Amino acid sequence: MSRYEILLFLHLLGVFILIGAAGVSTAAGVAMGRITRVRTAAFLLDLQHRVEWFVTLPGAIVVLVAGLLLVDTAGYSLSDGWITGAIVLLVLTLVLDFGGLIPRNRRARRVADRMLAEGIEVGEELRRAAAAPLTMAMGVALDLSFVVFLWLMVTKPGS
Repeated sequence: MSRYEILLFLHLLGVFILIGAAGVSTAAGVAMGRITRVRTAAFLLDLQHRVEWFVTLPGAIVVLVAGLLLVDTAGYSLSDGWITGAIVLLVLTLVLDFGGLIPRNRRARRVADRMLAEGIEVGEELRRAAAAPLTMAMGVALDLSFVVFLWLMVTKPGS
């Protein structure tokens, strides 16, 4: 295998890891909007948290490192608009995810801890906390970013 093929494989592997993580995280987030059982909601919040740290972040690192190495190997330049756009979008999605969505997730998890400590097994409070409109909007924005990434990688606008 050539260097190009190895880097492309690693880049695409990272992409598939990110898509899988997004699928799990999105499914858990959608379920959170419907669940009133506190223990189940706490499990889903923990699942989302772990997926983001142990799947999304490593996947993003693989995508970024392999992608940056692939740029030179494939004969592109970091100054190409679609590459710069993809890097900026990746950074923005990670900031939104780790700076916005994960802290909101942890706040909702603290609500679950409090409810469980009070002996509350079923209630709407946690569902409302976890399914707040801003949280849902952040999740949708992260999922839509994959459509933009796909467009950038397929069309390579400006190249």
